[in-house]
Amino acid sequence: MDIARRQPFHQGRYALRQAKVLAQHAAALHTAYSTNGTGTSAVRAREKILRRVLQRYWRWQRALTLGARGLVLDGDNRVLLVRQTYISGWVFPGGGVEFGETIELALQRELEEEAGVAATGPPELFGVYSNHSVFPGDHVALFVLRQWEQVREVRPNAEIAEVGFFARDDLPEATTAGTRRRLAEVLDGVPRHSHW
Repeated sequence: MDIARRQPFHQGRYALRQAKVLAQHAAALHTAYSTNGTGTSAVRAREKILRRVLQRYWRWQRALTLGARGLVLDGDNRVLLVRQTYISGWVFPGGGVEFGETIELALQRELEEEAGVAATGPPELFGVYSNHSVFPGDHVALFVLRQWEQVREVRPNAEIAEVGFFARDDLPEATTAGTRRRLAEVLDGVPRHSHW
């Protein structure tokens, strides 16, 4: 039997052992709380450790990723698109949410890094989409920005090949299908789809 066939079995056994250990810790915490109400500092410390272990376990088991993209519109309803160096096609500026970062901060950071744009008004969360074609647990939050300012000019670099504003009827030929679907949803009122 090759390692690829054995791996899921071993992962399953490991996950089962971890689940049993976590259940034992949870039972101990439940007992401690039910016997003395608020819990002692030792119980609170144990709970904090258990919470961290559970979070890591869930992250390993569920492996979700989250990205933020900004649909930036100018006064003429032209849309801001970028062409990145590491994927093909024209897309909305955006990227992944880092650990310890809110989705709004991730959006602000990515807009500034990729397009030199800063929001001057609150971005509108339009929708959250599954992006399983990229990664099984990937999700993308789309924000619409109508109030913004250009804070710097973006020149081609290691991440961004081109940046530009485009009229809806004059999009670059290589604009991705997902980008075109989101534009139809936002600008034409086409029903939202759950997948990017």
